[in-house]
Amino acid sequence: MTRVLLTGAGGFVGSALQKKLGAHSDFEVYSTRSAPPRRITLDLETPGSAAALVQEVKPHFILHPAAWTSIAVCEKDPARARRINTEAPLEMAEAAARIHARFLFFSTDQVFDGEAAPYTEASPVHPLHAYGRTKAEAEAGLLAMEGCAILRLALVYGNSPTGTRSASEMVTGAARQGKTLTLFTDEVRTPIPVDFVARAALALCKADFTGVLNLGGRDRLSRHAFGLLVCKAYGLNPAFIRPGKAADLTLTPPRPRDLTLTSDRLSEVLGISPSTVEKELASLSGPSSPD
Repeated sequence: MTRVLLTGAGGFVGSALQKKLGAHSDFEVYSTRSAPPRRITLDLETPGSAAALVQEVKPHFILHPAAWTSIAVCEKDPARARRINTEAPLEMAEAAARIHARFLFFSTDQVFDGEAAPYTEASPVHPLHAYGRTKAEAEAGLLAMEGCAILRLALVYGNSPTGTRSASEMVTGAARQGKTLTLFTDEVRTPIPVDFVARAALALCKADFTGVLNLGGRDRLSRHAFGLLVCKAYGLNPAFIRPGKAADLTLTPPRPRDLTLTSDRLSEVLGISPSTVEKELASLSGPSSPD
């Protein structure tokens, strides 16, 4: 049985991982959402705590999606963001290496500046804000260690524990509350469903892979085009969505313009690839199916 230490199990990506791992009897999962005696307490802010947890659990594999992911919050307190997003993951990875455990880190397309898309795994990083910098620094440190893999995620959508965390839920939530939503036509991503992120992570638990894998979807879409597809899938009148342009605003910090990820290597390494955004959204909005 593979013993897995999962961080961030109460978050958007982490909860999908917890569900996916729990559906397989060959994984022994330790997380903040596991039942006793496998429930753990995670402290990413106190130096030494993350390493101590690894030593206590002695996992075969660590899945680490826990992070500060808000661009605005990281910009307000970059030192704390660096502790949580950079220093703690490196500390855990070093502890993992000492017990010959493997470490999977969840990074972001925000490590790029959006000016040289499409981006492959080998593209040089150049983040525009504190959040991107903390993830880029963690990537660099992890790539210098043994046993580390990095999943670099695009815009993630799907069902979150609170119903408010994902890109698709931002659209459906605004419609439900009768709010007007402005979505940019000049901010491009490659959206990926959270269930596919969990599926890829599970495959990596069983694969002998180290290095970086981009995890973007099949479609290159502006935030506005994505919002319209969400409306179509959920039968919503898109009149509440207004097109806007990031170029017309002075955003602090600035946002990358085009973060298209090329994810061909994912299919080569794991033998899986996502469907189109339209098909994935149709599956989300339709009757639920067994995991």
